[in-house]
Formats: sequence, structure tokens, C-alpha cells
Amino acid sequence: MPKLNPETKAALRQRLTELLGAHGRSFDYSHIRAEFPEIGKASFYKILRQVEASGAPAAKAKAKIERAVNREVEAVGYTALLEMGLQDYAFEAVVVRHPDLFSPEAIQHAKGRVNERKRS
Repeated sequence: MPKLNPETKAALRQRLTELLGAHGRSFDYSHIRAEFPEIGKASFYKILRQVEASGAPAAKAKAKIERAVNREVEAVGYTALLEMGLQDYAFEAVVVRHPDLFSPEAIQHAKGRVNERKRS
């Protein structure tokens, strides 16, 4: 079996990390193999296991933050942090401080919620 191209492996790792963060382990990754036909089945699943073991926590955390920030209803935890003066620790504050890491939708929701609290 020929040695895998490092760029292809890196692209596959990136794609799997994104999907794992967005969908978790319940996602069916079989169709992703079609995007990388030069990678055999065994190599594909070896890389998937490596991604799950190494990159998944950060991707999962990002997905959880985005879900929390994108809720229409303000979370009880957010209100509690504000009441304790710990607004800098709220997910909304994290998204506003690091907009390069989050989706435009999450940034818009976070900014809206932070600005709404500043006005009240």
C-alpha cells in the first residue's frame, strides 16, 4: 500500500474534526470516505480514531458553546453568572472575545445578549 500524502491526511483530519465537533460520535462518517478515495478503509478509520482521541474535546466544547449561545431563551446559568458579577465567564463573553473561533450566528446571538444586558 502506498504511503499517504501528508496534505491529504491533514485535510481528512480537519474535516473529521469539524464534523465530530458538530455532530459527535453518532454521525455516520462513511460518506466522508468518498471525499478521500485515495485513503483506504483501514487508514480512514485509524485517522478517525486519532481525531476522536485528540481533537474531539475542543471541537465538542465549541459545539456546546454555540448551542448554548444560540438558544432563544437566556439560560439560567448565564443569569446566575451575571448576578454574581462573573459575566466574563459566560459563554457569550467567550464568543465575543474570540469571534474567529465561532460561527456568525453564534457571534450575533452572543453580542445581542451582551448588549441587551448592558442596556438593562
